[in-house]
Amino acid sequence: MQQNTLRHKVDMLSILTHAKEAIANAAATIDIDAGALLPCLPDHSVFLKGNEVPVLAKRYKGCCSVRFYYNHTSDGQPWPFFRFYTFKDGGLSIDFNGLRWLGNSQNYCYLLMQIALSQFSTTLHMQSGCLPPIRLMKNSVQSILWF
Repeated sequence: MQQNTLRHKVDMLSILTHAKEAIANAAATIDIDAGALLPCLPDHSVFLKGNEVPVLAKRYKGCCSVRFYYNHTSDGQPWPFFRFYTFKDGGLSIDFNGLRWLGNSQNYCYLLMQIALSQFSTTLHMQSGCLPPIRLMKNSVQSILWF
């Protein structure tokens, strides 16, 4: 069992929003198209298989499955989990664990920074009426944190 070491509450939607690249990379290793899958994400604990799963390569059509569900930490925070599977090539599977992704300190700091900046820029935009939202790239967030 994993121990929850998070000090701040981060909702599952934020993890899904900011971990799109990591989810897409995990899915792409077995030719599942996460870019097409994530916008029409099924309810949790739903098992998609066969032609319901968008794929990158034609040879994987009808041979892949995806299970999406979310677990809860001991204090009730939900975190997403994906299991991507293909019957091709002897049966390959790969998992995306949102809690482990968040546990990586770089991802956690980046996520907190993005949430804070989005709240800050929204407040400034509403007050002044002329400022665009502030966006930082991941590398610049890391350099700010180490400064």
